[in-house]
Amino acid sequence: SIQPDEDGVDPRQLALEDRVSAVISQMSSAACLAAAGEAALQKMPYVESCMADALTYQQENKYAFRVHLNTWLQGAAAADLVAAKFPSAKRIYLLASDYEFGHSLSERFRERLKEVKKDAEIVGEAYPKVAESNYAPYISALIGTRPDVVMVNIAIVGPFFTQALSSGLMEKTKVLSPAWGSMDELSLLKKEQIPVGAWAAGIPWYAITGNPKNDA
Repeated sequence: SIQPDEDGVDPRQLALEDRVSAVISQMSSAACLAAAGEAALQKMPYVESCMADALTYQQENKYAFRVHLNTWLQGAAAADLVAAKFPSAKRIYLLASDYEFGHSLSERFRERLKEVKKDAEIVGEAYPKVAESNYAPYISALIGTRPDVVMVNIAIVGPFFTQALSSGLMEKTKVLSPAWGSMDELSLLKKEQIPVGAWAAGIPWYAITGNPKNDA
């Protein structure tokens, strides 16, 4: 789920009315923090996959457990990649969805970038709404800042990549998506829409299923 008002898990109701003793959930970062806080009040173990690092790092919630990557790791890894793979890059633009995940990952990237690439600067940033589908104004604005690298943290990345290609963005700069862009998302695009040249991460199911290292 990516819409906060669609995330219907209420640990208090589950504990008091349904007599549930633990919750395993997959909600967006926009909703998981509130749900985890309520679970703590009910002294209910809450297992979550949302990436907001505040779930386990900042709230000191002994009832909250994560089974996923987090924005602290992904943001730092993205900064390290920029330093290692794009040593001449100095102008960085941040484009992220306007909710906990987007802001948290961008902030961690910014912090780590100062440590590993002191000559880099953030030349601009924008935070479109989570369900945004028209990225043309954002792409036009970021191109105007002449970035060497654009870091993209968008909840639904397909429309952005499609519009980025048509705008010629891929030829003008490096595009890095440290949390989205795995095969489950790219497989929805037509061949001519695949963002060749973009650096993307995600959860590659094909690397998990039938992988001898995972089966060991």
